[in-house]
Amino acid sequence: MGFIGLLIFIGLDEIRVVFFPVTLCLIGAFCYAYSNNVLFKLNHINSSALASATMLSGFVFSIPLFLSEPQSFSFDLSLKTYLATLFLGLVSTGISFIAYVVLLQRSSPVQASSIIFLVPITGIFWGAIFLNENIDQKVILGSLCILVGIGLTNIFKPKKLLRD
Repeated sequence: MGFIGLLIFIGLDEIRVVFFPVTLCLIGAFCYAYSNNVLFKLNHINSSALASATMLSGFVFSIPLFLSEPQSFSFDLSLKTYLATLFLGLVSTGISFIAYVVLLQRSSPVQASSIIFLVPITGIFWGAIFLNENIDQKVILGSLCILVGIGLTNIFKPKKLLRD
């Protein structure tokens, strides 16, 4: 249901298949699913420490990619830009990732990853509030499908379905 909601959200007319980006998305999805299972199995480690180590290793492994960028990058930015970047990295991403790892350790990888489907809904919500973006019927229908999919994933547990 969540995937159908995303298709409604985006619109089938907007979907184009280009091999290289699709391949990268599939590789990213595989890595995401794999990391969810690894994080789930490491539930004996403090969630804050686990989330911090994950984000720090992601930062370290991305440095070579940053340095290999062919276009030059200027660090001549305002203090406000640096503070906003620091806030987004530490507060927004850091705290939400710690909360995600806690959720992952207390539930299952499938249930925890279903929450990711909320990202487009919250993005549209914030866009409507701060950027005066329009919310049309397609967005509402897609959001409802996403919420139903999340609800079905979290209400019906596989063991309960097998016993009944």
